[in-house]
Amino acid sequence: MDEILAEIAENGWLFNNCYQVDATLWRVNLRRPDGNGDWFTDWALGPTFADALHDCMAKLAEAEWIEEHPVTFAQAADPAPVSGQSLLARLGLNKRPKVERRI
Repeated sequence: MDEILAEIAENGWLFNNCYQVDATLWRVNLRRPDGNGDWFTDWALGPTFADALHDCMAKLAEAEWIEEHPVTFAQAADPAPVSGQSLLARLGLNKRPKVERRI
């Protein structure tokens, strides 16, 4: 197992996901960062961690590259001024239902 993990690390691959679905099934998925994106392997399943890892390594040549798009935020050109109202009032969540009491 140590040799397999060392080979994965030497080739620049990282564990993207690795977990045990139940007592008899493991799922493994690897990724490799590369420039502005990552290479991702398809999921591999196996009855043991080693089996799932071997299947995943067999899929390294078929890994899919996914571009990482830059994160951008929109900003209003002229943000609205902050009023003296509470956040609940601005969201319209401070309205209390009218309660009729009968005695």
